Amino acid sequence: MPNSLDLSFHVFQVLEEEYISLHGHLEQETKILLRDRPVTSALDWNFHQGHIRNWEEFKRYLQEPNRNFPGDLKKYLEEEKVSNWRDADQAPPDDREAF
Repeated sequence: MPNSLDLSFHVFQVLEEEYISLHGHLEQETKILLRDRPVTSALDWNFHQGHIRNWEEFKRYLQEPNRNFPGDLKKYLEEEKVSNWRDADQAPPDDREAF
């Protein structure tokens, strides 16, 4: 009997396959209205316009001095000058190797 830790699929893969079997092909990108705000859903791991409901509140959260972020993330946010961002489009592109 196989060990339950030796699964060949990740949960997201199982869910994607189940969705495809029920509804057909997944689009590369879909734009929807969610509570009257546009949201982009794409088959990637990037943030898109609309993923953050309240941009200004999120920006303030990132800048709180007593926030217990890992050192590398704090350094990255300082280098990217979060305080200068005016909207979600000014956030840096997804860069997973930065952390």
